[in-house]
Amino acid sequence: GHSALKAPPGHVDRVPTRMASYTFDRDHIFTVTLANGQTWRQVSGDTHTAHWNKPATDYAVKVTRGAFASYNFQVEGMPEVYKVDPIG
Repeated sequence: GHSALKAPPGHVDRVPTRMASYTFDRDHIFTVTLANGQTWRQVSGDTHTAHWNKPATDYAVKVTRGAFASYNFQVEGMPEVYKVDPIG
């Protein structure tokens, strides 16, 4: 099996993880910290607006690689796919 292979530091999880916290700035751009310690910020040019109102830990999310070194952020059970950048 491939279980001995280690993902490189800062790898992108394709398996859902939970939000630990989220905030919105004055332009309603979100910043999310995940349970695994990663922090992601919505790209300012993204046309989707998140409308989350439950506690962060209620949301399961996954981050996947998009085109041209971009990242896609999706909340499980919701259709929107947001463009995000890693922070830190």
